[in-house]
Amino acid sequence: MVKMMGRRLRWPWPPTLVRVLIIAAWLVVWEAVVRFGLVGQLLVAPPSSTVVAMVELAGLPEIQAGFVETLLEFVVGFGVAAVVGTLLGFVLGLSPAAFRILNSPLMTLYGTPKSIFLPLFVVFLGLGYQSPAAFAALSAVFPVIITVIAGIRALDQRLLMTADSLGASRLDKVRFVFLPGTFPAIISGLWLGIKQALLAVLLAEMFISGTRNVGYWIAHYASAFQAASVYALIAWLSLLAIALGLAWRRLEAHASRWRLTERGATL
Repeated sequence: MVKMMGRRLRWPWPPTLVRVLIIAAWLVVWEAVVRFGLVGQLLVAPPSSTVVAMVELAGLPEIQAGFVETLLEFVVGFGVAAVVGTLLGFVLGLSPAAFRILNSPLMTLYGTPKSIFLPLFVVFLGLGYQSPAAFAALSAVFPVIITVIAGIRALDQRLLMTADSLGASRLDKVRFVFLPGTFPAIISGLWLGIKQALLAVLLAEMFISGTRNVGYWIAHYASAFQAASVYALIAWLSLLAIALGLAWRRLEAHASRWRLTERGATL
């Protein structure tokens, strides 16, 4: 009896199959609820109509151009946040004086709702891609800064003592101790920045209708009560987010192998 209680219960089917079955059941219930009139199709589109709308919208040049515009805003915003956040994180993590001076203003800005800066971005940067990109950079930079600082402070002090005993310069310590040692924190912060940047871009696009990006088209179809088109664009954005996650995992795997190679070369 005790032996049986100590065993872990296992599903008779593979976990992937279970997930697929759960999603399929959810889609069937969703389709039935809408088709039987329990929810109005004016506000909630069934999955079948959403799939049809996905195919139709994918062939429209204006929708394709909208996704290109959104990706441009995301790449620019996240790129700025990644560079600035990593550099600021190292400066604040390695310099106690810089941390004392900049920590309070940065934490105040971090706790401030970023949406209040959208009108300022429109005033100073206009209605083009620059405003959503700047808003994405502002939203994504703080997770990068915080995780880099945390990674530096969690670094094993014995590594620094060893580097000091070997006469390593400050640049050598940054290259061979801090960068490899904080690598997991940097990767984690950048991944958080990716998610924040994508959300910020979409929020800014729905507020700023200067260009016909994805956020513009979502607001356009929502105002026209075309629920299937709205759901279709959201579905395409979800697939884009999944693709970004898979690409990031591959990049992380390659970077991890580089880290191991770099550490092996220095030993």
